[in-house]
Amino acid sequence: MEARTHLQLGSVLYHHTRNGDQARGHLEKAWLISQQIPQFEDVKFEAASLLSELYCQENSVDTAKPLLRKAIQISQQTPYWHCRLLFQLAVSDPWPCSRKKAWESPGFPWDALFTPLSCGC
Repeated sequence: MEARTHLQLGSVLYHHTRNGDQARGHLEKAWLISQQIPQFEDVKFEAASLLSELYCQENSVDTAKPLLRKAIQISQQTPYWHCRLLFQLAVSDPWPCSRKKAWESPGFPWDALFTPLSCGC
């Protein structure tokens, strides 16, 4: 319960205020507490995702990447979060981190991701 409360507070502060310090504190607590509770995958991975997004927004990509890698490592049994976190890590490299996700931008190379297979399948 405490982890979910910290996640909600951090999310509200991140999305609706300019108080990154408080948002970061709540999201870090949510991430740390939720790692101890196996049933809280949604809290754990949402906290990791938002926290790494906040780190990127603060130009702390070197802090965001290890967090994402750890979350990816432990998310292998939850395909939705595993893929989402992989995408988040992938877009933190070629594009500068910003509040808008890279795959939402007009220049994202969707055609390169979804090219037809040439194997004749």
